[in-house]
Amino acid sequence: MWGLLLIIPLLGLSGPVDSLLQVLNRSTRDSNRIVILHALTDQYKRTDQDTAFHYAWQAHQLSKDLKWTRGEAESLYQLGMLYRDKGDVENAKKYLQESADLFGRVPAPSSQATSLRRIAYIYSSDGDYQTANLIYQEALAIARKGDEKEVIAKILSGMSGLCRLQGEYDLAVNYGLQAMEIQEEMGDQDGLTYTLDRLGVVYKLQEDYPKALTYYQRALNLRQASPDKRLSDLAYSSMVIGETYMALDSLPSAERAHRQALHWYKEDGDDSGVAYATYHLGEVARRSKEYQKAKTYLKEARKLFQDLDIPRGEANTLYSLTALMLDQNSYREAAVFAEPFYRIAEWLGSRNHRMNARYFRYLIAKGTNNWKEALTLHEAYLMVKDSLWNENNGAEIARLEAGYTLRQKDQENIQLRLEKELAETSLKAQRQRTIALVGLLLLILISVILLVRVVRKEKVHVHILEKKNQEIEAQRQALVAAEAGLKAINLNLEEIVGIRTEELHRSNEKLEQYAYLASHDLKQPLRTISAFTQLLDREWQKMGAENPRMEEYIQYITGGVKYMNQLIDNILKSSRYAFSDGNKFQQVYLQDILTQVKANLKRQILSSGAQIHAELSDIHIMAVRVKIEQLVQNLLNNAIKFRHPDQAPEIHLSAVEEGDSIILTVRDNGIGIPKESQESIFQMFRQLDQNQEMAGVGLGLTICRKIAEQHGGTISVDSAEGEGSTFSVTLLKNPVENANQAAA
Repeated sequence: MWGLLLIIPLLGLSGPVDSLLQVLNRSTRDSNRIVILHALTDQYKRTDQDTAFHYAWQAHQLSKDLKWTRGEAESLYQLGMLYRDKGDVENAKKYLQESADLFGRVPAPSSQATSLRRIAYIYSSDGDYQTANLIYQEALAIARKGDEKEVIAKILSGMSGLCRLQGEYDLAVNYGLQAMEIQEEMGDQDGLTYTLDRLGVVYKLQEDYPKALTYYQRALNLRQASPDKRLSDLAYSSMVIGETYMALDSLPSAERAHRQALHWYKEDGDDSGVAYATYHLGEVARRSKEYQKAKTYLKEARKLFQDLDIPRGEANTLYSLTALMLDQNSYREAAVFAEPFYRIAEWLGSRNHRMNARYFRYLIAKGTNNWKEALTLHEAYLMVKDSLWNENNGAEIARLEAGYTLRQKDQENIQLRLEKELAETSLKAQRQRTIALVGLLLLILISVILLVRVVRKEKVHVHILEKKNQEIEAQRQALVAAEAGLKAINLNLEEIVGIRTEELHRSNEKLEQYAYLASHDLKQPLRTISAFTQLLDREWQKMGAENPRMEEYIQYITGGVKYMNQLIDNILKSSRYAFSDGNKFQQVYLQDILTQVKANLKRQILSSGAQIHAELSDIHIMAVRVKIEQLVQNLLNNAIKFRHPDQAPEIHLSAVEEGDSIILTVRDNGIGIPKESQESIFQMFRQLDQNQEMAGVGLGLTICRKIAEQHGGTISVDSAEGEGSTFSVTLLKNPVENANQAAA
């Protein structure tokens, strides 16, 4: 379900019910409506179950009509959880099982395992531990197959709780520690707190109170540190910590913990939690012999339990009130609480409460010297007590009851019968010890048999392990040999790469020398043409002849020579960028580059009135400084040169880091570039505008592209004619390091 809800923000939902309903009414796509119906179910499930059921059924029916398996599975899961919260466990198990089957068809292992985990928990709560264990194992296998670690941890945590209910404490600890390890690795703080709680309960049941306290305290610390902390969870942690301190007889610490729990329960508005916390404070006060404070707390707790109709909580409170009065020898006031305690204990059918109720009545009768009633009540108390010790002692208790008669009034006979009762109880205890001893011997025998079987299996495992070790050793030796061969190949490869690199350097030097000589030879005839053109112009002037055409031809020749000379210079410059490594790579700050470029272009900036805005902060890269300077200067020079005729140039430079690259952006308000010319401007000798005022040789952007490529990057332009241009240059932060990694 959570996977579907991730798309809700894309639909324009803000989360609250009103927003969800608005979008539901606007939405025309059925799949979107299903997602919104699921979200509405989530919103209402804690406040209005009937409305939640309504939206869940709508989502289910719409999913079936669309034949959308995932949506139907999510709807069935929501229905199962709603029935569980309602207390209808049969329908809950039915719909959760159907959702698990559909999730298996999608497939969605995480959701399928979660549905099964919920079913297992229901069986566990009903006391069907065998079925719960089988379903937990099935869910665990599915989650492990899909490597769904979070779900695996929750299942292991649930299995820990199941083993604790069955009394298998060692196994419960084992599962709990496995879940805790996964949750710590994933940083699942919320899931970890529940696992810590379960481990605390196991150690508390084993009466290892210090260890239980350690786990409870850690769970509380995690909950307090969580940004999404829930007051109910904080109060629960504080309350179980208080109970553990009481078991350790550390009453001041117990009182502090229960007071904190009471504060959180009140702040959360949890009335039942307030009642239990108040009851615990009364118990702490009773055990601390602060009788008046204890009486106040316990009476308040009783009233809260009565108002909330929680009979078991009221029974606990009446037990403590009766015990409190007996502690003070206030037998008549004790009777006031003992009678309703007796009635509630009988109604609940709780054997412990029934036993304690009879015992209290016996103590009250004895304390008020009502010996006849005390004897009767003592017999009733022993009957319930014996039934707790042994379910099969009914006949013995009946015999003891028949031995006592209310018609015998004399104290000597009462004493004789009490002694006989003591003797019979001793004999029964002896029999129980004998049975326990026989059981212990049988357990030892079974343990020995199991130990022998384990030892035999261990021998087989050791033999298999030795064989595997031999295979691993053979594989290791083969790996060592292969590694030695690989090292030899790498050494040879490094030697070859060194030779090729040296040859490449020599080739580049020759090419650069060739380009220089070629440009020098090309300039020689140009100088000759230029010189004779100047002579021709002087002679023409001396003749005093006036011929506009002749002067125009001379200007054409002079301009052509000048353009050809500039062209040759730029060809030489381009070849140097193509064939030369240039300067060494060094750390270059873009802000320093911009400062130098602005100094280089000072005349152009002042004459054009250009405004240059920069957002470069402290961004730096490993680069050849002179080349990056040339790149930025070419881009700024173009932005100034190709400006709009009606406004001063306004140029914006910015740079951002993105992974292992930086993106340099130069945006201007110039004449713009037609879409069909945006790729060709980076080609050699391709010019956008042949206007003499803006003329160049068409090599500036070609050089920019070569510089970007030499630094492991690219250059592109985004422009519209008449609306300015934006050049984006992507450069690696450390092109040398990336090149080394690629070679490795």
